Amino acid sequence: MQATDLTGTYTYRSFLDRPEPIDDFNDLRFAQLELRLTATSAGSVSGLLVFPAPAGVEPLAMEMVGQADGTPLAITLTGEGVPGTPIEDFHYEYDGVVLRHWPTGVGSG
Repeated sequence: MQATDLTGTYTYRSFLDRPEPIDDFNDLRFAQLELRLTATSAGSVSGLLVFPAPAGVEPLAMEMVGQADGTPLAITLTGEGVPGTPIEDFHYEYDGVVLRHWPTGVGSG
């Protein structure tokens, strides 16, 4: 996989860290947003993490910047709230690895 393969729109899901057993998986849900990324052949990654908003309302977004390289492809991102918005103080750091496709996985169709 090349860095440019990361270009696209993804569903971003965030979960609460609850160590006790949970009967309803929805009790772990914290947020669901849209992650829009653009990556260059040199591995530079940029984009937006967009919060849901009602129709006709400009959504809040965090600016994402980072780097992707290696085999397997590893990505490091920093997310910053846009100045002048209610989330301007938000700052997140992400590290991830793109895993191979599991052809025998449930729902791998």
